[in-house]
Amino acid sequence: MERKVRFGYCCAPEETALYAEAGFDFFECNASAVLCQDDCKERIAKAALPCLSANCFIPGNLKITGDNVDRAALMAHAEKVITRAGECGIPTIVFGSGGARDVPEGFPAEKAAEQILAFVQDLLPVLEKSGVTLVLEPLGIPDSNIINSVGAGASLVNRVNHPNVKLLADSYHFYKSDNALEALAWNAPLLRHIHVATTPDRLAPGMQEWDLTEFFSVLKHGGYTHGISVECYGSADKKLDAETAIAVLRKTWDAID
Repeated sequence: MERKVRFGYCCAPEETALYAEAGFDFFECNASAVLCQDDCKERIAKAALPCLSANCFIPGNLKITGDNVDRAALMAHAEKVITRAGECGIPTIVFGSGGARDVPEGFPAEKAAEQILAFVQDLLPVLEKSGVTLVLEPLGIPDSNIINSVGAGASLVNRVNHPNVKLLADSYHFYKSDNALEALAWNAPLLRHIHVATTPDRLAPGMQEWDLTEFFSVLKHGGYTHGISVECYGSADKKLDAETAIAVLRKTWDAID
């Protein structure tokens, strides 16, 4: 039997009852707001949905690139988040963190890329020990000034070449700054997580005219069977956002042959 993808929503543990009722399969938490807090296990255990991913990995004040990297503080934070994710049974951490990885003005982009690579490589032991997969997220401009396409993200993931480091594609960022469907298809085997929202306004699917069929077709035909999270700017009516989004997501995915 074909394994179906699972749909999730980015929210706090205390909000999950609403998304469970709407029909979502999991939720994605904010690492800084949840995993960095001492009561993270209790909050996640009480949630109405399983937590299968966490975003906001590195805060913007902990720089990964440039001449002013506090390596000790950066690694201490990263290792804490990964360890707690493993303890809480969260299998995936999203590495977007545009503010942390942004290349400072005047700093060589090539050197910054090597710093990001070295940072990820240094995380491999704790990722292995915790059983957590780090998924690199290409971000559109102006959200980040480095790793802005699926192709660029895949290049770094391939250089790391480790089963605990994979790739994420975000439909909002993809259509805003990338839009290379061939690269998405070519790198489909590297994908372990997906974010979706409308373009241009990053709303919940169905809350703005925007068709995900093309994006989903590449994923489905590429054999994608992992999580797909809604990461969006919510409206004043969270219930409407949730019910509309899950209906659109399931209908769009299921309609693809």
